[in-house]
This record gives sequence, structure tokens and C-alpha cells, in this order.
Amino acid sequence: MGRRIILCQPFVRRNLRWAGYANQAAALLSGLALIGAVAWLGLASSTPLGHDLMGFPETLIPGIMMAIVSGLLLGNLVRLPVAFAPGI
Repeated sequence: MGRRIILCQPFVRRNLRWAGYANQAAALLSGLALIGAVAWLGLASSTPLGHDLMGFPETLIPGIMMAIVSGLLLGNLVRLPVAFAPGI
């Protein structure tokens, strides 16, 4: 038999490159989702803590401060999986 010409090799290389980009994006999305959840938790907990628990007419605790504090607590009290590291 003669030589076989493989025409799809550049196509396969290009798809493997896109598969690498997809894996990197998936790794980033898990950490970003965790950051989003912590930010939402901070924003959602600032009003009940300032208004209901402390009795202020308006909340004096900013939501971003609660997000930072809850992120610090989460990062120091719970061992986070390595999968979240690229997005954080």
C-alpha cells in the first residue's frame, strides 16, 4: 500500500487547543461561582444583621464588608478544594 494522507490532522490540533481553553474556562468558573456565592451571602446577610439583629433603622453594615468577612471566615475555617484555586 502507498502513503496515507491524513487531512484532518490540523483540524484535530485546533480542536485539542480549544479543548484546553475549555478546561481552563471550567477551572476558572468553579472559583468564580464560589466568589459569587460568597458575595451574594454577604449582601444578603448585611440587611438582616444591621436592621433586625442590631435594631438600626437602616443597616449600617455594608454588604461588601460582610462579603469580605464571610470570605475570610470561609477561607480560614474550611479547607477549600484545589479545584477552586484558579478562579480565586
